[in-house]
Amino acid sequence: MENAILDIQNVSVRFANGSAVQAVEQVSLSVFPSDKLCIIGETGSGKSTIALLLARLYDPKEGSITIGGVDLKEMDQTALRRGVGVVLPEPFLFSRTVAQNIAITKDGVSQAEIEQAAKEACLHDSISSFQDGYDTVVGERGVTLSGGEPLFQPDFALEILREAKDRGISTAIETSGFGDPEKLRACAEYIDVFLFDYKATGDEMHKEFCGVPQSPILKNLSLLDEIGANVVLRCPIITGKNDIPEHIAGIAATAKAHSSIHLIQLEPYHKLGISKSDKLGEDVLYDGAVPARAALEAYCAEISAASGKECTIS
Repeated sequence: MENAILDIQNVSVRFANGSAVQAVEQVSLSVFPSDKLCIIGETGSGKSTIALLLARLYDPKEGSITIGGVDLKEMDQTALRRGVGVVLPEPFLFSRTVAQNIAITKDGVSQAEIEQAAKEACLHDSISSFQDGYDTVVGERGVTLSGGEPLFQPDFALEILREAKDRGISTAIETSGFGDPEKLRACAEYIDVFLFDYKATGDEMHKEFCGVPQSPILKNLSLLDEIGANVVLRCPIITGKNDIPEHIAGIAATAKAHSSIHLIQLEPYHKLGISKSDKLGEDVLYDGAVPARAALEAYCAEISAASGKECTIS
């Protein structure tokens, strides 16, 4: 509109994260000098998306955004972001179920109380749509690119990676591969090497060990093939858990099938995490044997022969 300092017209954003979520749809608003604007709504209604659009962390698929009559797409990103401040509430999720996260500050909470709290926060319907509902296991949000799953904090990761590349710094990212494909695609432009975990073969085994199916992870790996990424496939080997023929064959088959994978690294289990559990006062969930070197070398030889790609032992 004429004289508007900020003008958003017919803006729509869709995130292709498996469910093709429409984040915002046909949003129009105008802000004039001295105006203050407050946008409220339930979780997932697009409030944060609008803020991120203003900082050009996303561009709208439809519509336009102008500041002072100039389209954001025509503005220098660095100059724009110097004039835009975005402060987002970042929830921290512990490696527990959704229900345990909700009840984490109070002992003896009933399921009914947990669900009531979720309803009051407008989360109940979303949680109920998960395959395992309130028993869905979620993960911690890391504070660095290697201190958690970067794809769970993609906006932070994107900014760090972009800044590093602007300064001529090589970049790598450690990832489980589980996350929004479009956010992965956005980050991939600024990543030199993906250190991509392969922990279990097949949905059933992967869900048992990691809490989520493997299928979305393999789809993201195919996305990295499509964009020509450089992937190192990192495979933890744990005695009595995943050191089975089916998994070793699965590593080889996956490496052979994906053009982005240039190297396979076997990561043998070690006992360094036991002292960490002791310090945190937690039970040690696994204290098995360290895989034998001879066995690892045999796995490596089998994987290399079947995949045609180099395999090393870390």
